[in-house]
Amino acid sequence: MIRDAGRYLPAVRDVEYTGSLFEIKTVLMKNEADDGRPILFEKYPELPGCFSILGGKMDNIDDVLEKLDAEMQ
Repeated sequence: MIRDAGRYLPAVRDVEYTGSLFEIKTVLMKNEADDGRPILFEKYPELPGCFSILGGKMDNIDDVLEKLDAEMQ
């Protein structure tokens, strides 16, 4: 990775690997076998204005905001 990045950013060639960072990503059961991470959006009829939103990608925030706007009208 250092060598590949160094082709575009020569200063990267001098870095030293010190360790890795790991995170847990949420995945719906139906997407366990692929890389799909759609938004799970549930509303609660007994609690108007209350929603559960589970999303695994930051770039989905626009989709969530659009969905919330549509639900609140």
